[in-house]
Amino acid sequence: MKAIRVVLTQQTAHYKKEETIDNKMTYPLPPPSTVIGAIHSACGFKDYVPMKVGIVGKYNAMSKRVYTDHMYFNSMLDDRGILVKCPSSKSLSNGHIVVAKSSRQGSSFKTKQDIDIENEVLLDEYNSLKEQKQTMKDDTSSKLSTIKESLNDIKKLKKTTSKGTTDYQKALDDESKLKSEKKAIENKYNIELYTISEKLDQYNLLNKSLKSYEELHQVELVIYIHVEDENLLDLLSENLCKFKCIGRSEYLVDFQTIELVELSENTEEICLDKQYYSYVDIKLIRNDDLSLRVNDGIDGGTIYYLNRDYLIENNKRKFNKVKV
Repeated sequence: MKAIRVVLTQQTAHYKKEETIDNKMTYPLPPPSTVIGAIHSACGFKDYVPMKVGIVGKYNAMSKRVYTDHMYFNSMLDDRGILVKCPSSKSLSNGHIVVAKSSRQGSSFKTKQDIDIENEVLLDEYNSLKEQKQTMKDDTSSKLSTIKESLNDIKKLKKTTSKGTTDYQKALDDESKLKSEKKAIENKYNIELYTISEKLDQYNLLNKSLKSYEELHQVELVIYIHVEDENLLDLLSENLCKFKCIGRSEYLVDFQTIELVELSENTEEICLDKQYYSYVDIKLIRNDDLSLRVNDGIDGGTIYYLNRDYLIENNKRKFNKVKV
């Protein structure tokens, strides 16, 4: 059975465990989905190409890096967080201007109570826009409510008036005028609301917190790739060197070798050189097709449920997991 054997190194790496939040833990080796995704990206595959991957390797050390996490609120509250102004209402970034910070529960950006003001001009602009929006909403609601009452009165009048009479025709005319007036008020409101909201959407609430993530150092990886269609092996060999990272974009890879090899089924004892580790299908061990033994006599390893590939369902990725 032919396969491609890729040997590479990474100075640093992080293969995130998706269930971890405050301390973002890392897998000891990249999961299959990460490797398969990198291969597809490098080769320009638009559709999923079935493949088997074997992942072997080790790392020399692990450290924990502390960072400041920026989390934007889903809604604008008056008594918490850090009020910031972003350059664009369409995107969130770290390139924001700090307007004010709440100092304790019960503080208020509107009344400026118990807040630390960084930019009073922008704070006044924010409060003015919010006040304009609320005033416009109340005024429009009042006008539409009056028109609704008048339309209800006309509706009742039409029920008690004979069709074809002067009074019935007048009711129809009045109804038409009120509906036109209602539509004009709504259109004006929507235009003014869009203008104000576009400016107001530049303001967001931010929360900062200290979090950490684990980082692996001096990573060595040996990756085996097998595809059923052997015609794709040459394409893989030519394009694998195009992927620059495994994990996040800053974790670059340094290729040592990319070669075509012949795999054989060996029933003798297999020893991983350089004290490498590998993901092994749990079924092979439980069916006694494979036994594990390490130098200190411990028989076994750590069990992981890893993402392999996925299907798109309702515009969301549904991963197929493997137990190793």
